[in-house]
Amino acid sequence: MQHIALIRPILILSLLSGAVAQKRTSTSIDVEGGKITIDFTTTKIGDRSPTDLPVGTVWRMSKDAAAGLTTTVPLITRKLMLMPGTYKLSARRVSKSKWELVIFQGGMLFQDGMKHDTSSLRLDEEAESVEKLTISLKKSKRSSGEQARIKLMWGKHSLNTRFTVLGSTNVDGTLGGKPAKFSFFHLPVSSYQAKLRNGDLLPIGLAHQKGEDGVAYSIHAQKEGTNGVNLIFKNETLAMNPVSIKANRDMQKRVNDFMSQASDAQATQLKERLIRMAAELKQLEKQQKAASALSKNVTFTGEVADASSTSKNLKVVAKNGEAGISVAMTFGAKVANFVVKDSSFKKQQ
Repeated sequence: MQHIALIRPILILSLLSGAVAQKRTSTSIDVEGGKITIDFTTTKIGDRSPTDLPVGTVWRMSKDAAAGLTTTVPLITRKLMLMPGTYKLSARRVSKSKWELVIFQGGMLFQDGMKHDTSSLRLDEEAESVEKLTISLKKSKRSSGEQARIKLMWGKHSLNTRFTVLGSTNVDGTLGGKPAKFSFFHLPVSSYQAKLRNGDLLPIGLAHQKGEDGVAYSIHAQKEGTNGVNLIFKNETLAMNPVSIKANRDMQKRVNDFMSQASDAQATQLKERLIRMAAELKQLEKQQKAASALSKNVTFTGEVADASSTSKNLKVVAKNGEAGISVAMTFGAKVANFVVKDSSFKKQQ
């Protein structure tokens, strides 16, 4: 696979120097329950077009580091769900007429071997050409719910995709002895009940300790036997932070290697960047230490019964009590009951 940002080492050096000289642009929309933000660095286009990129190219959708997506609400497409969080975006030209959005975490640029998800992108030819690369973010209402549309304009072409915004049920509780928020997503039964029926892991929510150092767990449902459902919490901070820590250290090394070739003005900017990266690394390591003190995976098993009424979406009634958070999860015509105990998250010594 060819990566447009990784063709020659000299291009990496120019990316490092350019990244500190350019200011990122951001665009945001407020949606039900939260906010979605796209950030990128614009650049002049000239006569170039996405159709000039070779098949197999992964393009960063920005002048320097890959474009960014931050969402405080869960987002879905026909085959993909994004948990609330911060992601990097790139575009891959799959064939002459087919494109896909590459969504990843843990680095400024996409590289082979990185864990990632993909979603379809539509290439359109526009009536008018633009002089600079731009990305817009707009919302709309459809029968399936509120949607967020991402549109990247490059010359006379655009790349387009849509995400549906999921609602959620939120409840405050404790996780590892610290205050936390538990969110359960309103998944459409028609699209996701097959996953639960087949015993697949179905992402249904997110639990996050409050504060900058808060540890995050993704919440999944999975069929257990013939008449049971497991509620599985996965320590996402423990899984993802080592990747981010390594990417931070690697980039610091590249910046330091470039310092000897930089002008005085570039060196000053690079030193400022190194200070910011060092602060970010310290934060990541502190968060990783907190995550390491908690269990990697925690499972609660619930009994399934017939629901009093059928729900078109995953419906969760959650209440915090002395024993933990009581969760009643209705999915279609069935309901499962769980008690999420805080003590279960602390790693056994």
